[in-house]
Amino acid sequence: MKSNLLDLFYNFIIKEASIGRIDCFLKYNIIFGTKIEEDGVDIVAKRDNPNLIVPTLIIKNREEFDQLLLEYVERALEFYDDDNYPTEVLNSKFYDNELGISREKLIMTLVWLNATVDDFNNPCDYLKKRISFFELGVLEKYRNFQYLGYSEILGGNLELGILKSRIEAETPYYVQIFLNDIDTNERIYEFPLIYGGVQENNGYIYAIHNNREKIVNDKFVKKIERKLYRVNEGLNVKEDNFENYDIGNLKDITPSFLVASNIVMGLLQQNGISKVHIPSILVERWNSKGLVLEMKRDILKRRNSNYLSLENQLNDYEKYCLAIQSNITEKFFRLFRRLDYHHSNIYISSYPYEESSELVIKVLDKVDVCNNQLLDETYCVDNKVSLMKR
Repeated sequence: MKSNLLDLFYNFIIKEASIGRIDCFLKYNIIFGTKIEEDGVDIVAKRDNPNLIVPTLIIKNREEFDQLLLEYVERALEFYDDDNYPTEVLNSKFYDNELGISREKLIMTLVWLNATVDDFNNPCDYLKKRISFFELGVLEKYRNFQYLGYSEILGGNLELGILKSRIEAETPYYVQIFLNDIDTNERIYEFPLIYGGVQENNGYIYAIHNNREKIVNDKFVKKIERKLYRVNEGLNVKEDNFENYDIGNLKDITPSFLVASNIVMGLLQQNGISKVHIPSILVERWNSKGLVLEMKRDILKRRNSNYLSLENQLNDYEKYCLAIQSNITEKFFRLFRRLDYHHSNIYISSYPYEESSELVIKVLDKVDVCNNQLLDETYCVDNKVSLMKR
């Protein structure tokens, strides 16, 4: 079984990755080269597309890498049940001898979807980290939803749970946070979902997304979102804005995202997590967009006589994607720069590409001073359980 899995990786996945198209029931647009130093193997991924960031998977110790890869597959097979796989996978044969298609192939493919350039350069460390993400460690108690406390400003009880993600998600678990009505206990507002993991005393936050099936209670949502704008207290929004500081400004955030990030950072601090890593661009998620555009261009060249007009449309869409990606990345980092601004025990120790490709945040084990009432109230709310109304 182990030799079959390694054969699947070395003879199918890395070869398909070099052309940017891996067949796992569904076709995944993932592109990278592979270099196995001790074996002299160098599979180059070439693509004439300046917008792609094509990494190389550098395997320095094949024996260690193989052991970790097999351990990752074993843990993933145990972790993900049928509900966490794409429907197409469940409705297909589990193994195809000719293409090597299997759940195992899907697992060994998608793990690289969430790697940074640093991770491709150090894949053993990356696999150790991903294996650790299958465990919640000190956060295990939040696997079932827990009441955190009462928010006087928002006028409800905060409730948090850590749930299992689908296999395509950035991390195996995500954090879900609700605001509940104090009288009926009804969930009246849902904060964005936060995808992350822990490794020893290190926390990782990979992404923040609105839930596609987000609870929307028209009776409360507008009122709550108005209250959320109180996150701007303590910041000179007339001065620290885009007009004056461009992408470096601190104002341009979404309040619900900031409060959700604040709650999770407080939770990590409360549970002894002293360092939080915010990965920069996940290169394969970005590359996937570029590869899709390439395929659309190829199809247009073959099928459409009005190619140049449509090519201009695709160029405009490509520029739009670049702008959106830049905006997403900057806004993501800005959330944590804002928390650094408001809290005395949160500070950014390094920015992306100073020491690594991550934004690294230190969380100090000391009494926090916060200049924003809403953020102060929703940070480490476990300390405020006595205020909770049931």
